[in-house]
Amino acid sequence: MDSVKKVVDEEIALLPERFKERRKIDYVCYCLRSVTARARTYFGTTHDLVHRLRQHNGIIKGGARATMTSRPWRVAIVIYGFSSRSAALRYEWFCKMKHSQAAYTDALQKGANSIERRVALMTRAKQMCPKEELQYYFGDTYFEQCCATSTSEEQDKQICYVSM
Repeated sequence: MDSVKKVVDEEIALLPERFKERRKIDYVCYCLRSVTARARTYFGTTHDLVHRLRQHNGIIKGGARATMTSRPWRVAIVIYGFSSRSAALRYEWFCKMKHSQAAYTDALQKGANSIERRVALMTRAKQMCPKEELQYYFGDTYFEQCCATSTSEEQDKQICYVSM
């Protein structure tokens, strides 16, 4: 448990200040990536990223059942700039609709790995939420590379990438 806490504390220290503050009005979607099982990811929505990261890693009570194994979890990407909680939840829902989305099926048929499939779903979710002016924080360079290669030039104009 001490090693997980150490990884989580290091991860929190790397986050930009805007994600360390608890704001009930600013919802973000986030994707976590397991440190021990690199292909495992978890996607969620919150207004308190630090608190949720601690929950997912078992440091405090709560978190999703899906993140009880393969700990520790690190922040791979944070999507922010949603106009409301419902907009963030809608985006999350689109990112989790694996088996009914053409983007997921296309990526799967092309031999994409689990991270590339997750990015394909995120790209499709952005298209389904055109009014949202979303920005991205990348905590994982592989996610950033996948996002850069999966978006077209037209989508790049709509998405503001922020790497810190």
